[in-house]
Amino acid sequence: MKLNNKGFRKKPIHIHFKCNKCNSIIDIDYKNLVLEYLKLNTFIEKENGLLIYDEEIMLNGVCHKCMEDSNA
Repeated sequence: MKLNNKGFRKKPIHIHFKCNKCNSIIDIDYKNLVLEYLKLNTFIEKENGLLIYDEEIMLNGVCHKCMEDSNA
């Protein structure tokens, strides 16, 4: 299997961050991270006899702006 950032559906993998304070959604786009995530998917498939068609990654926390606002 050739690893790229298109995933299995030829759709780019999106990693999102959602701020718990202001509810903003931030796109995270790091090619090295995407490559490592695809390697993880391949490992999970092989170890568990699965075929992954889609993936969703949503990170939750507090964004930089809200952290700055709370320190003001």
